Amino acid sequence: MDTNEFISMAESLPMDLKTNLIDRLLNSLQPSRSEIDAFMGKRS
Repeated sequence: MDTNEFISMAESLPMDLKTNLIDRLLNSLQPSRSEIDAFMGKRS
């Protein structure tokens, strides 16, 4: 599967699955504060 096929498949998903996919992709780009704290050895 190439990038264009993947994007076409993602675009055809129902709205709830699209938003879930977008959320997961965005989270993979920017770790949460708790993940940063865990990496740095801090605890809340």
